[in-house]
Amino acid sequence: MRRLSPCCARSGRKKNLLFAVAGSLALLAGCSSLPCHTLCQYSLPPGRSGEGRARGELSVGWLQKRDCFGLGSVAGESGTVLLVDREAWKLKGDGHAVRLPAEESLPFALLCRFEAGKPTAVPLGGMTRQDIENQLAAMAAGAAEAYAVRIDGRFRMLELSNGSPEDCPYVEAAPGRAPEASTLENVDGTLIGFRIPAFLDSLQPAGTHFHFIRRDRARGGHVLAFEMLTGSIWLHPMNMLQMQWPAHAGSLSVPPGMGESP
Repeated sequence: MRRLSPCCARSGRKKNLLFAVAGSLALLAGCSSLPCHTLCQYSLPPGRSGEGRARGELSVGWLQKRDCFGLGSVAGESGTVLLVDREAWKLKGDGHAVRLPAEESLPFALLCRFEAGKPTAVPLGGMTRQDIENQLAAMAAGAAEAYAVRIDGRFRMLELSNGSPEDCPYVEAAPGRAPEASTLENVDGTLIGFRIPAFLDSLQPAGTHFHFIRRDRARGGHVLAFEMLTGSIWLHPMNMLQMQWPAHAGSLSVPPGMGESP
């Protein structure tokens, strides 16, 4: 099986994941783009933030302007937000995808500046989620690095779940509603995700988390399993973490300019 390779050169970079933690993300507020090789976390995932959920104060327009790649949530609503190709899509609990306007704001986001280099082609015979997770685990052995993952191609099968914090730590469950699951077959689309090292589990659930959106951007969700037929895989390694946590329960302190739409 062909081995995965990172998008960018790793020579000269330290193996340890370093931290740059700020109460207001002042380092990012005036930047035209996110820093390279850096995992940027805004607040805590819905499942980890307790009763004091933060208001949505990180604007979609700010993220689009900086070509952010990642995942997020919408305050008080089930489903996940997917950020890719300068677009933001809310993957609703019923599996439908809705484009978010620039003025929409998010209470949580996990982001990076994805540098797409030379991709790895999916080998003949295809790949499963477990195949990719095994290779990511082998690549990360002995190195405290996080990875962002993008996969474009055709999938024989995807098993998706929406609206369940038990399945996906980046969503809020809709009160009184059971999580909805669905299966897509023989579909083209984009899968994005992150691999989080175990020592960051107190901030982000450790492991690999994938989300999918169909090529026509009509449906998507949190990925439980998949079988891929053809396509390309890009990996982006990160050895820095910058994060902002709520200044107090129920609110966030956002620096001037960060909450503004372009």
